Amino acid sequence: MAQQAFAIRYVAGYRSWAGAPYNCRYHAVAGMPIFRYRAFSADGRSETGSVEFSNESLAFASLTGQGLTVVELTEGPVSVGTPAARRGRHQKKIPLSAQADLAEQMALMLGSGMTLPQATRLLGEGAENQQIRRSFDRINRLVADGTDFPKALEGEAQAFSPLFVPLVEVSYASRNPVVILNSLSTFLRRQDNLRSEVGAALVYPAILLVGAAFMVIFLAIYLAPNLAPMFSSMGQEVPALIAAMVRFGELLAGYWFVFALLTGVLVGTLFLIWPRVSSRLRRFAFRMPKVGTVMATLSLARLSRTSALLLGSGLPLAVALRRTAELMPREPAGDSFTKAAQQLEGGGTASDIFVADSRLPQSFKEMFRYGETTNTLPLVLASVAASFESRAERQMQSLTRLIVPLVTLVVGGAVAAIVYLVMGAVLSVNDLGTL
Repeated sequence: MAQQAFAIRYVAGYRSWAGAPYNCRYHAVAGMPIFRYRAFSADGRSETGSVEFSNESLAFASLTGQGLTVVELTEGPVSVGTPAARRGRHQKKIPLSAQADLAEQMALMLGSGMTLPQATRLLGEGAENQQIRRSFDRINRLVADGTDFPKALEGEAQAFSPLFVPLVEVSYASRNPVVILNSLSTFLRRQDNLRSEVGAALVYPAILLVGAAFMVIFLAIYLAPNLAPMFSSMGQEVPALIAAMVRFGELLAGYWFVFALLTGVLVGTLFLIWPRVSSRLRRFAFRMPKVGTVMATLSLARLSRTSALLLGSGLPLAVALRRTAELMPREPAGDSFTKAAQQLEGGGTASDIFVADSRLPQSFKEMFRYGETTNTLPLVLASVAASFESRAERQMQSLTRLIVPLVTLVVGGAVAAIVYLVMGAVLSVNDLGTL
């Protein structure tokens, strides 16, 4: 009965939601006061968020029961954009591989007859990942205090992949949760593999850049200062390159703390403004040749895969498309998914919106129209996602084969030029000494 009641509220929430923030539907259903809090966990981490209880005493008791030391608790509405809007906003992301293992273990437990709250409790007690253990411990405490399981799970959403919590919530009300959770596990593993491939492709260029930086520092601090006096002793002007490197070495040696401070300030500033910077870098990357092609392919693969998983979990097409756009807000084609959902709600067909979008490849448009016409979109979109993921992998391999020799050539050429100029100066000193 609890799962059936949740299913009714879940669908009703989507129908009345119409673009409202993801967690607002529970507030509308519960109708209880919202208490914002600031607290410290047992290991000293600061946490902010919000809870719903009938009075302040129950809210305080629930938070302290979770092992939190509450330093501030106030009643009032919470804006989704604020740090207190979602509990765990500052939580570190759980690795995708650990999330995939978690989804797979949940599927196994549910397949053996356990309920999702029971599986969550057991996984929280036996999890090797400390963050998973803390998150599930908080979920279990909230459930023990009477909070609905989906609502308790949503409080930890920031620690997981955007698709993890929605699909676990859907599986809670589904008749076939094992299939949904196994699909989620497969999706997360595929995402983790793609990230690993990108990271591996960048390792060699990064090593080259670090090695070049250390070589320049070595020349500036050790070699150049030993060469400069040789020119002065012979009454010759020190070459401009060696003089510049000597000056740079002196600055490093005499003001290293200033460089360290500036580096710390730069890193801290970058951390604070990273959301805006990353968005601009992402938009710039989409416009770059080769790189933009790979990113566009991966973006459409993610959108297709997410839509396929949501549709496969039993959500209506309009709801699945709208939710896909909201779970993937940074994807360029996400706005077309929102428009397609609006088109369906207005009595039209979603494929008309995608056909009119010039950013989408023709193969996606044709496959989506076919799936919508034959009512086989979950299978069609899963096939489309697999196709685009394979294409992106091939494109990344091609890009890697281009980037690695290019970076090697540029970095090696720069280092060779510096060494050539320095050695030229050394040889000129030897020529002077033989005169």
